[in-house]
Amino acid sequence: MGLPALLSTPLDARNLSEYITTGVRDDARIQQFILRTDPIIKDSLRPLYTIPDSINESAPWNGPPQPKLAIQEITANTGSASLLDITVDSSAVTEMWTLAFTSETAYNITGSVSGSQGTGATGSNSSSTNSYITIPSANWLGTAASGDEFYISVYKAKPLIVSVSAYLSAALALKGLFEGTEGTSEKAKELEEQGKELLKGLMEPYEDHGIQLDSFSPRDITPEGTQYSIDLLGRDIAKYADNEQTDWNDATTGGTLMFFLRPVW
Repeated sequence: MGLPALLSTPLDARNLSEYITTGVRDDARIQQFILRTDPIIKDSLRPLYTIPDSINESAPWNGPPQPKLAIQEITANTGSASLLDITVDSSAVTEMWTLAFTSETAYNITGSVSGSQGTGATGSNSSSTNSYITIPSANWLGTAASGDEFYISVYKAKPLIVSVSAYLSAALALKGLFEGTEGTSEKAKELEEQGKELLKGLMEPYEDHGIQLDSFSPRDITPEGTQYSIDLLGRDIAKYADNEQTDWNDATTGGTLMFFLRPVW
Protein backbone atom coordinates (compact mmCIF):
# COMPACT_ATOMS: atom_id res chain seq x y z
CA MET A 1 0.00 0.00 0.00
CA GLY A 2 1.42 3.36 -1.02
CA LEU A 3 0.98 6.86 0.35
CA PRO A 4 -2.76 7.63 0.71
CA ALA A 5 -4.26 10.31 -1.51
CA LEU A 6 -3.55 13.73 0.00
CA LEU A 7 -5.82 16.79 0.01
CA SER A 8 -3.02 19.38 -0.07
CA THR A 9 0.74 19.51 -0.69
CA PRO A 10 3.83 20.43 1.36
CA LEU A 11 3.99 23.68 -0.61
CA ASP A 12 0.56 24.73 0.73
CA ALA A 13 1.69 24.36 4.33
CA ARG A 14 5.01 26.11 3.67
CA ASN A 15 3.30 29.07 2.01
CA LEU A 16 1.37 29.75 5.22
CA SER A 17 4.46 30.31 7.36
CA GLU A 18 8.13 31.03 6.74
CA TYR A 19 8.86 29.26 10.02
CA ILE A 20 7.78 25.98 8.42
CA THR A 21 10.03 26.56 5.39
CA THR A 22 13.09 27.28 7.51
CA GLY A 23 12.33 24.94 10.41
CA VAL A 24 11.08 21.81 8.62
CA ARG A 25 13.38 21.19 5.66
CA ASP A 26 12.13 17.81 4.40
CA ASP A 27 8.75 17.52 2.70
CA ALA A 28 8.13 14.07 4.21
CA ARG A 29 7.53 15.65 7.60
CA ILE A 30 5.04 18.08 6.11
CA GLN A 31 3.30 15.19 4.37
CA GLN A 32 3.07 13.45 7.73
CA PHE A 33 1.20 16.43 9.17
CA ILE A 34 -1.14 16.40 6.15
CA LEU A 35 -1.78 12.68 6.73
CA ARG A 36 -2.83 13.48 10.31
CA THR A 37 -5.42 16.09 9.29
CA ASP A 38 -6.88 14.70 6.04
CA PRO A 39 -8.72 11.72 7.65
CA ILE A 40 -10.43 14.14 10.05
CA ILE A 41 -11.67 16.21 7.11
CA LYS A 42 -12.84 13.21 5.09
CA ASP A 43 -14.64 11.47 7.96
CA SER A 44 -16.26 14.73 9.09
CA LEU A 45 -17.79 15.21 5.64
CA ARG A 46 -18.71 11.57 5.01
CA PRO A 47 -22.37 11.98 6.16
CA LEU A 48 -22.85 14.71 3.52
CA TYR A 49 -20.59 13.75 0.64
CA THR A 50 -19.42 10.62 -1.13
CA ILE A 51 -15.73 10.36 -0.28
CA PRO A 52 -13.57 10.98 -2.21
CA ASP A 53 -15.55 11.61 -5.42
CA SER A 54 -17.78 14.45 -4.20
CA ILE A 55 -14.93 16.42 -2.64
CA ASN A 56 -12.76 16.12 -5.76
CA GLU A 57 -12.82 18.25 -8.88
CA SER A 58 -13.82 16.65 -12.17
CA ALA A 59 -10.22 17.08 -13.36
CA PRO A 60 -6.91 17.69 -11.53
CA TRP A 61 -5.74 21.30 -11.41
CA ASN A 62 -2.59 23.15 -10.44
CA GLY A 63 -1.42 26.21 -8.58
CA PRO A 64 0.98 28.80 -10.01
CA PRO A 65 4.64 27.79 -10.44
CA GLN A 66 6.68 29.36 -7.64
CA PRO A 67 10.42 30.12 -7.79
CA LYS A 68 12.66 29.49 -4.80
CA LEU A 69 12.76 32.61 -2.60
CA ALA A 70 15.44 33.81 -0.18
CA ILE A 71 14.42 33.13 3.42
CA GLN A 72 17.10 33.39 6.09
CA GLU A 73 19.91 31.06 4.91
CA ILE A 74 17.97 29.73 1.90
CA THR A 75 19.39 31.10 -1.37
CA ALA A 76 16.91 32.39 -3.94
CA ASN A 77 17.02 31.62 -7.65
CA THR A 78 19.83 33.54 -9.33
CA GLY A 79 18.53 33.30 -12.90
CA SER A 80 15.86 35.48 -14.50
CA ALA A 81 13.61 32.59 -15.58
CA SER A 82 9.93 32.41 -14.75
CA LEU A 83 7.36 29.74 -15.57
CA LEU A 84 3.82 30.87 -16.43
CA ASP A 85 1.90 27.60 -16.11
CA ILE A 86 1.93 23.85 -16.75
CA THR A 87 -0.50 21.31 -18.21
CA VAL A 88 -1.97 18.65 -15.91
CA ASP A 89 -3.05 15.21 -17.13
CA SER A 90 -6.38 13.73 -16.03
CA SER A 91 -4.54 10.90 -14.25
CA ALA A 92 -2.47 13.23 -12.04
CA VAL A 93 -2.59 12.95 -8.25
CA THR A 94 -2.24 15.57 -5.53
CA GLU A 95 1.45 16.32 -5.03
CA MET A 96 4.12 19.02 -5.15
CA TRP A 97 6.39 19.04 -8.20
CA THR A 98 9.97 20.36 -8.16
CA LEU A 99 11.86 21.44 -11.28
CA ALA A 100 15.56 21.65 -10.32
CA PHE A 101 17.86 23.18 -12.93
CA THR A 102 21.21 21.51 -13.63
CA SER A 103 22.15 24.09 -16.29
CA GLU A 104 20.60 27.17 -17.91
CA THR A 105 18.16 24.98 -19.88
CA ALA A 106 18.01 21.48 -18.36
CA TYR A 107 16.16 20.47 -15.20
CA ASN A 108 15.20 17.39 -13.18
CA ILE A 109 11.51 16.66 -12.54
CA THR A 110 10.52 15.28 -9.13
CA GLY A 111 7.11 14.74 -7.50
CA SER A 112 6.56 14.65 -3.74
CA VAL A 113 4.51 11.48 -4.23
CA SER A 114 5.75 10.19 -7.61
CA GLY A 115 9.47 10.66 -6.89
CA SER A 116 12.04 11.19 -9.65
CA GLN A 117 10.26 11.56 -12.99
CA GLY A 118 12.95 12.21 -15.56
CA THR A 119 14.36 15.41 -17.00
CA GLY A 120 13.18 18.34 -19.08
CA ALA A 121 14.52 21.31 -21.03
CA THR A 122 13.21 24.82 -21.52
CA GLY A 123 13.54 24.54 -25.30
CA SER A 124 11.01 21.73 -25.66
CA ASN A 125 7.67 20.60 -24.26
CA SER A 126 8.75 18.38 -21.35
CA SER A 127 6.65 15.80 -19.54
CA SER A 128 7.18 13.81 -16.38
CA THR A 129 7.96 10.14 -17.01
CA ASN A 130 4.52 9.17 -15.69
CA SER A 131 2.89 11.84 -17.93
CA TYR A 132 1.16 13.50 -14.96
CA ILE A 133 2.41 16.96 -15.94
CA THR A 134 3.72 18.69 -19.08
CA ILE A 135 5.81 21.87 -19.04
CA PRO A 136 5.28 23.76 -22.34
CA SER A 137 8.40 25.41 -23.72
CA ALA A 138 6.38 28.53 -24.59
CA ASN A 139 5.65 29.08 -20.88
CA TRP A 140 9.28 29.71 -19.97
CA LEU A 141 10.41 33.34 -19.85
CA GLY A 142 13.93 34.58 -19.21
CA THR A 143 16.97 32.41 -18.54
CA ALA A 144 17.47 30.03 -15.62
CA ALA A 145 20.71 29.34 -13.75
CA SER A 146 22.07 26.05 -12.49
CA GLY A 147 20.70 25.48 -8.99
CA ASP A 148 17.43 27.34 -9.61
CA GLU A 149 14.24 25.56 -8.55
CA PHE A 150 10.53 25.95 -9.30
CA TYR A 151 7.68 24.38 -7.31
CA ILE A 152 4.17 23.56 -8.57
CA SER A 153 1.29 22.03 -6.61
CA VAL A 154 -1.21 19.77 -8.38
CA TYR A 155 -4.54 18.94 -6.75
CA LYS A 156 -7.49 16.60 -7.14
CA ALA A 157 -9.58 18.00 -4.26
CA LYS A 158 -11.77 21.08 -4.58
CA PRO A 159 -10.06 24.38 -3.66
CA LEU A 160 -11.97 24.80 -0.38
CA ILE A 161 -10.99 21.29 0.75
CA VAL A 162 -7.37 22.08 -0.11
CA SER A 163 -7.61 25.21 2.05
CA VAL A 164 -8.92 23.30 5.08
CA SER A 165 -6.17 20.69 4.73
CA ALA A 166 -3.48 23.35 4.37
CA TYR A 167 -4.66 25.36 7.38
CA LEU A 168 -4.85 22.36 9.72
CA SER A 169 -1.61 20.69 8.60
CA ALA A 170 0.32 23.97 8.81
CA ALA A 171 -1.02 24.48 12.34
CA LEU A 172 0.29 21.03 13.35
CA ALA A 173 3.68 21.78 11.81
CA LEU A 174 3.97 25.06 13.71
CA LYS A 175 2.91 23.42 16.96
CA GLY A 176 5.63 20.85 16.47
CA LEU A 177 8.24 23.54 15.83
CA PHE A 178 7.47 25.61 18.92
CA GLU A 179 6.53 22.92 21.44
CA GLY A 180 8.90 22.91 24.38
CA THR A 181 11.10 25.75 23.13
CA GLU A 182 9.28 29.01 22.60
CA GLY A 183 5.91 27.98 23.96
CA THR A 184 2.87 27.85 21.72
CA SER A 185 2.66 29.52 18.32
CA GLU A 186 0.02 32.21 17.96
CA LYS A 187 0.11 31.67 14.20
CA ALA A 188 -0.61 27.98 14.74
CA LYS A 189 -3.67 28.88 16.81
CA GLU A 190 -4.87 31.28 14.10
CA LEU A 191 -4.44 28.75 11.27
CA GLU A 192 -6.10 25.99 13.28
CA GLU A 193 -9.07 28.22 14.04
CA GLN A 194 -9.46 29.17 10.38
CA GLY A 195 -9.34 25.53 9.31
CA LYS A 196 -11.83 24.42 11.96
CA GLU A 197 -14.21 27.25 11.06
CA LEU A 198 -14.24 26.24 7.39
CA LEU A 199 -14.70 22.57 8.28
CA LYS A 200 -17.56 23.43 10.66
CA GLY A 201 -19.28 25.35 7.86
CA LEU A 202 -18.97 22.36 5.54
CA MET A 203 -20.31 20.00 8.21
CA GLU A 204 -23.38 22.20 8.85
CA PRO A 205 -24.59 23.21 5.35
CA TYR A 206 -28.11 24.14 6.54
CA GLU A 207 -26.94 26.60 9.21
CA ASP A 208 -26.53 30.35 8.60
CA HIS A 209 -22.75 29.91 8.64
CA GLY A 210 -22.96 26.78 6.50
CA ILE A 211 -20.91 26.17 3.35
CA GLN A 212 -21.88 23.87 0.50
CA LEU A 213 -19.52 22.46 -2.10
CA ASP A 214 -20.83 22.59 -5.67
CA SER A 215 -21.33 18.81 -5.50
CA PHE A 216 -23.72 19.14 -2.55
CA SER A 217 -27.15 17.56 -3.12
CA PRO A 218 -29.71 19.22 -0.81
CA ARG A 219 -32.45 17.02 0.66
CA ASP A 220 -36.09 17.94 1.15
CA ILE A 221 -36.15 19.24 4.71
CA THR A 222 -39.76 20.37 4.92
CA PRO A 223 -41.15 19.79 8.45
CA GLU A 224 -44.35 18.25 7.10
CA GLY A 225 -44.56 14.65 8.25
CA THR A 226 -41.31 14.86 10.19
CA GLN A 227 -41.33 14.76 13.98
CA TYR A 228 -38.77 17.15 15.41
CA SER A 229 -38.06 19.44 18.36
CA ILE A 230 -37.14 23.10 18.71
CA ASP A 231 -35.46 25.12 21.43
CA LEU A 232 -36.86 28.21 23.17
CA LEU A 233 -35.71 30.42 20.30
CA GLY A 234 -37.51 28.34 17.71
CA ARG A 235 -34.37 26.74 16.26
CA ASP A 236 -34.46 23.15 15.11
CA ILE A 237 -32.18 21.19 17.43
CA ALA A 238 -32.49 18.00 15.38
CA LYS A 239 -30.64 19.79 12.54
CA TYR A 240 -32.36 17.55 9.99
CA ALA A 241 -29.71 14.86 9.77
CA ASP A 242 -28.86 14.56 6.10
CA ASN A 243 -28.75 10.77 5.96
CA GLU A 244 -31.82 9.89 7.99
CA GLN A 245 -34.95 11.36 9.56
CA THR A 246 -34.72 12.33 13.19
CA ASP A 247 -36.64 10.06 15.57
CA TRP A 248 -39.43 11.65 17.57
CA ASN A 249 -38.15 12.81 20.93
CA ASP A 250 -40.84 14.00 23.36
CA ALA A 251 -38.50 14.77 26.23
CA THR A 252 -39.05 18.16 27.85
CA THR A 253 -35.68 18.53 29.55
CA GLY A 254 -33.04 21.06 28.60
CA GLY A 255 -35.44 23.94 28.04
CA THR A 256 -36.89 22.62 24.77
CA LEU A 257 -40.40 22.92 23.36
CA MET A 258 -41.99 20.07 21.41
CA PHE A 259 -44.34 19.71 18.46
CA PHE A 260 -47.16 17.25 19.21
CA LEU A 261 -49.60 15.57 16.88
CA ARG A 262 -52.56 17.00 18.82
CA PRO A 263 -53.21 19.35 21.76
CA VAL A 264 -52.58 17.96 25.23
CA TRP A 265 -55.47 18.74 27.62
